[in-house]
Amino acid sequence: MGFLSSDILSSNDYNYWTFISTSSVFVFSIFSVFVKNIFGIDYRFHKPMNNGHVKKNPVVSLLLFFISVLTAFVFVEIFEFTIRYGYVGIYLYNMQMAENPTLIGKLYFYSGSLLYLLLGYSLVFSCNKCELKIILSLVLIKSIFLAVIGQRGPFLCSILFMVLLYTQVRKNNLMKIGVLFVSLALLAQVLNLLRGTGQEINGIFDAFSRFFYEQGISFYIPYLSSQYSFPTIASIQTLLPGTKFIYETFSGDELTLLDYNFTNALTYYVNYKAYLEGAGLGWSVLSDFQKIIGGDFGIIIGMAALGAFTGYCESLRSGQNAKFLIYSIAIPFLFLPRASMASITPIILLCTIVIIFREVSKIKTYGRKINER
Repeated sequence: MGFLSSDILSSNDYNYWTFISTSSVFVFSIFSVFVKNIFGIDYRFHKPMNNGHVKKNPVVSLLLFFISVLTAFVFVEIFEFTIRYGYVGIYLYNMQMAENPTLIGKLYFYSGSLLYLLLGYSLVFSCNKCELKIILSLVLIKSIFLAVIGQRGPFLCSILFMVLLYTQVRKNNLMKIGVLFVSLALLAQVLNLLRGTGQEINGIFDAFSRFFYEQGISFYIPYLSSQYSFPTIASIQTLLPGTKFIYETFSGDELTLLDYNFTNALTYYVNYKAYLEGAGLGWSVLSDFQKIIGGDFGIIIGMAALGAFTGYCESLRSGQNAKFLIYSIAIPFLFLPRASMASITPIILLCTIVIIFREVSKIKTYGRKINER
């Protein structure tokens, strides 16, 4: 399973890798990811969208305005970094915000999770068409901007999510889905040219084959991460957002990105010079399970749990709260093969808070009605 050589891996003789010499358990755990239904996972959205006309929620409108202004401000800064440093500019910006965060940087970081939460809330609880269109437009605009500067993942995942929404109100057509898949693969390679990596594409077949060839890095990350030891605090932070803040508050020690972030630590361990220049290998949810649960069997157990969780949330048995949760994490969830669980755990935390407030409000309302009788 090969992938294009990069400055990060070439200095360590990691240009090409196969499943040869790896354990059979590791190979099975990797391929088990693709058997989506084996653990009950089902990516269809069963509940049709509510097309009713509901009044706008003033709180949601205010939050959307805040997110829009904040996003515009930060994107100007990111664009300046990209002009100066090229594709790695966005990662250098993120590193700078993580090591020396500003108020704007912190607010922007949390606004991403908040936007996805508002998307789920609008689809399940609010159901206001105008509100939903604004949220989807904002998600698409953000992803298009990131695609223009070379970050393909958010854009492609946003498109896939919107296709999932579209299939709720239109009959599925296998031919259309096939054409969409091929188009997205080709688009991914076109967007790759915007990174300025110097790669050339010779025809459609070359572009399509390169798309699959480059996915080899997704399989390689779990193997590569197994070769290094990571701080325990990184595992806890991945599952429980805010662990870093609590640790620093009570211990008095200041953590660096390498202490609590798997993605940054892996690149630094493999090639610290490339890391300091803004390059990165990325991460995978498979590596999360490998490090947090333990070993190759940890990947299997983690994927089983993840599949059972999403399968239940998307089933007809689940209620509005489960639907709200799965809609909110849907877009970053699609990118988990190349991202960490840390990309969805803050959203899950926010959703849990919203659900608790709604349930408490229902109990209070029910109690008042009983007292009025």
